[in-house]
Amino acid sequence: MLRKLPRSGLVQLVLCLCILKGVTIMYNIDYLAKTTGSIRRTIRYYIQRGLLKPPLSGGRGAYYTDEHLEQLKKILQWTEQGVPLIHIKEMLEGKAIPVSIDREEEVLTTIWEKFNITPGIELLFAQNKLDSRELKQIQDFIINLKKGGRQVNKHD
Repeated sequence: MLRKLPRSGLVQLVLCLCILKGVTIMYNIDYLAKTTGSIRRTIRYYIQRGLLKPPLSGGRGAYYTDEHLEQLKKILQWTEQGVPLIHIKEMLEGKAIPVSIDREEEVLTTIWEKFNITPGIELLFAQNKLDSRELKQIQDFIINLKKGGRQVNKHD
């Protein structure tokens, strides 16, 4: 007796059975968009730009495979990381080395601290990159440089 499963559970069961039997699973563009959190227009744009392979048949009967799904996931991940589409295309074609951007490091380096060295001179630096000893050394160096610069100008 076949128990009635929720639609998503039934879809998962069918997908598992297809994988076990070695059947090629075919998706329509709506499923691809929903699964990846994208939209149909974006998927078509990636196909037009050569980032994503065209579907296996044309028109309303067009379908996509797991290869399309995985490639689309990679493209979307790279675009979220800020990688330009031209570079993504080169990576997919093997012409460029794949990049990985550490989002945590990117966020940390955009948080800046300000240190007033002397009136009119401020130092901006990435958060937690300098300790108080290093800041004092930089301050002393710049003050000495500033004093030394004034002395040189007076003698000129």
